[in-house]
Amino acid sequence: MAILVESAAQLPAVFEQLILGAANGDFDKFIAEMNKQRVGFKKRAA
Repeated sequence: MAILVESAAQLPAVFEQLILGAANGDFDKFIAEMNKQRVGFKKRAA
């Protein structure tokens, strides 16, 4: 996944939209799908 902006001035608005999307659960389905593809990977110790 990548995000492309035309200028650094757009970054605050993009970050705000990402934060709102995360709070609303907009990425949950995407994250769940990515986790399915990671089957067989071992978690590293913290």
